[in-house]
Amino acid sequence: MTQFSSSTIDDAVAYAMKNKVTHVFGKAAHNLDPLVTKLGGQENTFRAVLNAANGKLPVSGVFNNVSVNVGGYNVIIRGSVVNGVPKIGTMFIP
Repeated sequence: MTQFSSSTIDDAVAYAMKNKVTHVFGKAAHNLDPLVTKLGGQENTFRAVLNAANGKLPVSGVFNNVSVNVGGYNVIIRGSVVNGVPKIGTMFIP
């Protein structure tokens, strides 16, 4: 069951692209390069991860170490849901 509408996912992607690109994709230790390549870019990766997490996050507040499968990769995400919008703080492939 989904909890976030497509427009809310759009808002979450816009937030991530503005505020989290360098942190999330700028660290080699996050191991995201193969997934970004497979999905065709960073924005597509944020969108796919958020869609995979849809229904798995709290209604509000912090979420830690939520595991989602995207493109055959297990991705761990951390962040918070603020005013109904999921905001990824970080994500990585362990």
